[in-house]
Amino acid sequence: MNTVFCLLAAQGALGAADNLWHHELKVDLPHTASAQRELRLHAVRSALYAPLFLSFAWLAPRGWLAFG
Repeated sequence: MNTVFCLLAAQGALGAADNLWHHELKVDLPHTASAQRELRLHAVRSALYAPLFLSFAWLAPRGWLAFG
């Protein structure tokens, strides 16, 4: 299970770095009218990851949920 947590943490860190560096600082997507679709996609991704990461804070998955 530790491997799964490490992979999820790495995915979260890469997503955060991508949003901050590439979208906010380099390309400045929030101020671009043509970027609505991509920003919506990232918002949906964040909305899906938030409950997943929060569930690991309160739950201890066991059985088939604790693969790895």
